Amino acid sequence: MIKWLLQQYQNSTRFKKVITLSELRIGDQAKIFYNKLETGGLLAHKIKATGRAVKHYRKQGQIVAIDADNNTIKFRPKKRMGRRNLTLRITGDTWIKKNGRTAIFAKLALADKGTFKYFKTKNNKLRALKVFVKTPFTTGKIGSTTTDTVTLKHRRKSRVFKIDHTKIRRNGKDVHLPALRPGDQAKIFYNKLRGGGLWARRIKASGAN
Repeated sequence: MIKWLLQQYQNSTRFKKVITLSELRIGDQAKIFYNKLETGGLLAHKIKATGRAVKHYRKQGQIVAIDADNNTIKFRPKKRMGRRNLTLRITGDTWIKKNGRTAIFAKLALADKGTFKYFKTKNNKLRALKVFVKTPFTTGKIGSTTTDTVTLKHRRKSRVFKIDHTKIRRNGKDVHLPALRPGDQAKIFYNKLRGGGLWARRIKASGAN
């Protein structure tokens, strides 16, 4: 058995598609371009492989759990895409974007919504290829504030948001929590707290001066 040191995953192709190392399958027919290493061993520069097609899945949903120790996320698909929560493993090959910008695993948060592209590994685990999400938001009128919370009223319902390092703008200016007034129109970008409740990440408000 020859062991190969893969330096550039981008140079692996399968059925003329650029893939990552994890998508190669045992039994694939392969052509490997390589060089010998001065310290011994072989360095694969390019791999061309063919075999059974790897099926990719794409679903929209919302992140409901994050396990930083095991680099996994659990998301709830939209109702029309299935009712069962799915756990995806995040690897160095996973492309993550949040709010339109490339991001890292640590930037993902509970309640983030978006599109999840993944495939099944040979042991039937799910591995994420792409995770494109956005911070959810809601709109309404400011009902009341405390020293560290704000209540937003929307269609006869009230929701309380925790304020902690929250960026707040009112009438186009950066302000602090006491500047918000009852009746202000507000748009709150938020995430869920692991211990329960909602955390306001950013607030945009407008109202009479």
